[in-house]
Amino acid sequence: MDKTTSLRIKEYDFGDHTRHYLTLALSSFTTMEEIEKGCRELYEYLKEKSIRIVFEKVFGKLEFKKNVKDIRKYLAEALKLELGPLSYLEGEPVCQAPVCSVTVYGISSDQGFVDFDYIHDKDNKIGTSYNILGTNYLHLYGLTCQDNEPKSTAQEYTSLFCRIQNCIVQRGFTPGDIVRTWIYMDEIYENYCNLNLARREFFEKNNIGYSDTSDALPASTCIGGKASNKSTAAIDVFCINKNGDYPEITRMYNRLQNEAEGKDYLFGPTFARAKSIDYGTHCEIQISGTASIDETGSTVFLNDPYNQIKKTFLNVEALLKQKGMDFGDVCVSTCFLKEREYDDIFNNVLTELGLCGLFDTVVMGDVCRSDLLFEFDGIAIKKKI
Repeated sequence: MDKTTSLRIKEYDFGDHTRHYLTLALSSFTTMEEIEKGCRELYEYLKEKSIRIVFEKVFGKLEFKKNVKDIRKYLAEALKLELGPLSYLEGEPVCQAPVCSVTVYGISSDQGFVDFDYIHDKDNKIGTSYNILGTNYLHLYGLTCQDNEPKSTAQEYTSLFCRIQNCIVQRGFTPGDIVRTWIYMDEIYENYCNLNLARREFFEKNNIGYSDTSDALPASTCIGGKASNKSTAAIDVFCINKNGDYPEITRMYNRLQNEAEGKDYLFGPTFARAKSIDYGTHCEIQISGTASIDETGSTVFLNDPYNQIKKTFLNVEALLKQKGMDFGDVCVSTCFLKEREYDDIFNNVLTELGLCGLFDTVVMGDVCRSDLLFEFDGIAIKKKI
C-alpha cells in the first residue's frame, strides 16, 4: 500500500450535519515514526474539517497500546484537537506490523447545533453522547469489568453488564435502547458460554426478549481479542434513545442463515443478524459478526478457508441487498482471520468477488466456534433516492 494514500474517507451529508468515517490503514507501517506520520495525516484532516470525534478504534498488538496512546496525546496537543474515547483492541495484523488500523467516527456541522458531551470515568473518556434533531445517541467504548478481582469469568461478565447498565441509565438511556454491541474476548472458546449466560441474564432482567422474533435484540460482534491484560472481555456499545423522536430501527433477517435464538442455538448467543436504521435521508445497516453458517445454523465448508470466506461474504451480501446496498456502501469493516496463512486465500476470494481494496482492517482473531476460520463485521450507509 502507498504509505502516502493510506487514509480512507467516507462522508455522508445529512443536510444539517455531516457524518464522517475515516480509516487509516497502518499494516504496511513498521515503525512508530511511520505510524505517527500516518496519524498526523488523519488528525490534520479532522482538524481542518472541524470534525468532532465520537469514537476512535485501533486494532494492533497489545504491547504497542502505550505507544499509540502517546502518539495520540502528542498530536492532539500539537494540533489543539480534542480527542474522543479510544478503544484499543488486540488485533494483530496479518503482516505482523505493530498496528493494523485506526478508525474514527465523527460529526461536523456548519450550524454547530450538534450537542456533544464526553463521558469520563476518572481520567479516561469512555463514551460520547450527542443530540441531533431531538434524538439522543450514546457510544460507550472499551468498557471492562471494574471488579479488581472477580472470582470467575462468570462473575466478571455479570459485573461488566452491570457497569454497562449503570453507564446507560446515568445518561438517560435504557438497556432497550442498545442497537449494537462489539465484544472482544480473551480465550473465547473457554469463556464464550459464560459471556452468553451473563448477556441473557442482562436481557431477561431488562425485559428484552431474545427469541427469533424479538425486534429489540441488538446486532453484535463477539470475537477473540482483548483490551488489556487485566480483563478477559471488553465491550463497545451503541445506543439510540427511544424516548421521543428517533429513527426507525428494524431487526434484519437473513434467508441464508438461521437466527441465533437463545438457548436453542449452539453456545446460546443472543443477537440479531443486523439492525437497519432509517434516518429518512439515509439508511444504515449495523452488520453483526458474520461467518460461514448456513440456514440450519451449522458451520459449512469445514477446514476449507477459501469457501468459508466466500460463504461469509455471500451471507453479508444478502443483508446488504435487502436495503439496495453493496459492499461499496460499507464505511467501516473488520475482517478476522483465524490463521495468518489464510491471508493469501482471503485476497484470492476478494479478487474473485471483485472486492479488492475495500477492506483496510484485516486482523488475526479467533471466532466463537473453533471450526469457523473467518468472520466479517461492519457498518454500511447509503443515501436514499
